[in-house]
Amino acid sequence: MGQTVLEVLGSLVTRELADAILARALARAGRTALPENPRRVRELAEGALHDAVIEIAGVDIADSFVRDLAPILDVISSGVQTKPDSDRPRSVLPPSRSSSFPPRREGAPLRILVVTADSLEDLRRSVGAFADVARASDAFELITAIETRQGPVLVVVDGYRPVVELSVLAAFLPRVPDGCRVALWGFDAAERRAIEGTPGYSVVDAGPSWGALADALTRL
Repeated sequence: MGQTVLEVLGSLVTRELADAILARALARAGRTALPENPRRVRELAEGALHDAVIEIAGVDIADSFVRDLAPILDVISSGVQTKPDSDRPRSVLPPSRSSSFPPRREGAPLRILVVTADSLEDLRRSVGAFADVARASDAFELITAIETRQGPVLVVVDGYRPVVELSVLAAFLPRVPDGCRVALWGFDAAERRAIEGTPGYSVVDAGPSWGALADALTRL
């Protein structure tokens, strides 16, 4: 998300001005870098960053910045998708090597965060002691869970019972943080085009049942 803000700003002013605007906005906000949490990005974009654009580049540029960024922020805030359960064709993307994911200690449960509209009771019963399973019901919960995680975590994004569009997910996570892995489950090839080229993502090739997912996870 932070990268998206920079791209919008960079389309309106030179790199030198963009750097100056960003430095002033971050200093006023008491930050050293753009946040990844979408709520914090919105607060910064509509507050200190907007003010810094006015001061350095003028009101017209600031208005254009807000106008160009607003649709992206709106999509992120409302990027919820509802689809019926169904089997969908899947093809496996190559495993991501762009983020560090330390190997699980022998005997330690795998930490799994599932982004889904469904309950996870069936998955918990299927994986047993193999994994600690938690749920994120929207993109904000996902980002918060990643930012507050303790240790490595596997994020599974449910495409059979989706709550987040992949284009929104790519905006939220333009880079998968170290210690995380993001696996897409149940999205078809057309849907995955929204995230192609974004580093840090792979695919779990499994049917729509929680048991099928559990079987696939044990092979990771």
